[in-house]
Amino acid sequence: MDDVLTLGTLTIQRRDEESYQSYTVSKKKSIGKIIPFHITDNKIDILVGYAIFINGERDIRTLEVQKEFNTFGRLLHGLRLSILPAPNDPRMVYVELKQAIPKNSFEKHETLHPTRSESDLDTGARLSVFSELKKAGAEAGTKLDLIGDNKKTSLNLCASFPKDNLWAPIVAYVATRILPISWGYKGI
Repeated sequence: MDDVLTLGTLTIQRRDEESYQSYTVSKKKSIGKIIPFHITDNKIDILVGYAIFINGERDIRTLEVQKEFNTFGRLLHGLRLSILPAPNDPRMVYVELKQAIPKNSFEKHETLHPTRSESDLDTGARLSVFSELKKAGAEAGTKLDLIGDNKKTSLNLCASFPKDNLWAPIVAYVATRILPISWGYKGI
């Protein structure tokens, strides 16, 4: 893929990889690298990063919010997208497609909610999330179908893709975090 991708009204531009030190999703201080992606349109100007740590942990996180800080500031302090190893194939990883929606209708403090319906994803992002993930080289479906999960979360939606695919998790992050927050999505 190129260094630029369009997702709905958004332009996503990949920047050069940098050395990085921070806390992982499991709250361990680690070093590694980060690949920044600049996401813009007439309302949104956000810098997110694909963090790859030497301890093996990976995630997508927001690094800077240039516009609409009151709308997107919460992304600076959480709502990361964990990139997890697929259980049966060391070359594959997966992400859960949890959406950011407010805890209740009176708060702006978004939390992540497991999604079991493709139409919920599409309504929150205002585009076909599965189609966009497929264009980015990912498969989308339930955890049961894609990674063989048979636990109580098996019907939650996820996307799987090769470990070296940088665009699929960025598309998943934008579709489940940035777009639902930008539209004020409150869930179905």
